[in-house]
Amino acid sequence: MPWYVVALGLPAALALLAASLSAWLGSAVLQFGRLSAIDFVLVVLVVGEELGWRGYGLPRLLERFSPLAAGLILGVIWWLWHLPTFFIAGTPQFRQSVVAFLIMTTAYSILMTWTFLRTRGSVLIATLFHGAINISQGLFLAGTDPGSRYWWLALVYGGAAVVLAVVLGPGLFGRRAPAVASPTRHNQGV
Repeated sequence: MPWYVVALGLPAALALLAASLSAWLGSAVLQFGRLSAIDFVLVVLVVGEELGWRGYGLPRLLERFSPLAAGLILGVIWWLWHLPTFFIAGTPQFRQSVVAFLIMTTAYSILMTWTFLRTRGSVLIATLFHGAINISQGLFLAGTDPGSRYWWLALVYGGAAVVLAVVLGPGLFGRRAPAVASPTRHNQGV
């Protein structure tokens, strides 16, 4: 039960912190947004993404790399996956900072690697975490300047990932990952 709270609550808390910092230090106002049908479609789509990122990719990376390295590698791959959306009008990434998004996805990936390992490879928890990232940004960053929104998120999520890596250090980010059952190889459910 506590990992459901982490998966749903941590993205909300970090998005609210990014919005608060933006309002306090920037020119934004703290304003809550409304959810639309597209927000719920995006939450459904992350199921497919997470089957790939955490269900397939991360367990294989963990066989060869430390959790920190695996999280960083997967974050860069995740960023590359979304790169075309920066050039498609109507997508959330259109005309946003590619560099800020790279920092965001690698930070997300580090935090999600930690959650994945602590839940013994739960793709369900990873999916909830990913969905909560998307929903919380729409809810809490409505009053933030679109041009700086990704930078605020990069700062907050990047800071959280650095704190996690420093605090947990070898406990999470040692040379090898603890054994994680791969749902795709052992036919285990999420």
